[in-house]
Amino acid sequence: KTKAIILNNIKYAENSIILHTYTSEFGRTTYMVNGIKSKKSVIKPALIFPLSIVELEVEHNPKKEIHRIKESKISYPFCSIPLDPIKNSIAILLSEILYRCLKETEKNTSLFDFLTESIIFLDKKDKGIANFHLIFLLKFSNFLGFYPNADNNNINSYFDLINGCFFDEKPLHSYFLSPSNSLILKELLLKDFENMDMLSYSREKKNEILDELIKYYRLHMNEFGQIKSVEILQSLFK
Repeated sequence: KTKAIILNNIKYAENSIILHTYTSEFGRTTYMVNGIKSKKSVIKPALIFPLSIVELEVEHNPKKEIHRIKESKISYPFCSIPLDPIKNSIAILLSEILYRCLKETEKNTSLFDFLTESIIFLDKKDKGIANFHLIFLLKFSNFLGFYPNADNNNINSYFDLINGCFFDEKPLHSYFLSPSNSLILKELLLKDFENMDMLSYSREKKNEILDELIKYYRLHMNEFGQIKSVEILQSLFK
């Protein structure tokens, strides 16, 4: 038995899917689900919404890449994420990023707890979520090994996307943030989910920072690729 966060699913044949998850017991895990449209399916379509938190009883063989689900049920029932357009888009964006970044097939309790607590916070928060995905990406980078070093207190510094540090002088390469965007990044690094609504930025600035964070991830994660859901979320912010 294991808890799992749904990352995505891929249609396989006429009535089956390949389900990608991040589990509490086995890390990144892939399952084959046959007869997904059948009433007797081991997992219902409603349970495979991006970032859904479910409980699974599985047949797990560490020597195999694809496993089987015997039983499933919801662990945390969503209140608002599937119904709120912005939360829905944030969930789709983050599930796509998690799918690209989570590769380890080993148990990591602290990471799984961070992910579940973050998802539940997003679902329960009734307003002031405009910066959630930005705070999340910064906090998640800590688990991936490239959390920004914010020791430099100069308000006119440049954030170096390659080295993950703030420098007084403009880097010789082109992968850096302007002083104004670097200052916003410092402000975000000082906030948590609980007080993120204290920061207010224009739609253009939020989109700029998201683009820079995606670039930051791409520079530090192998085979990160293009994130297709970015434009959908950016179009919703006012």
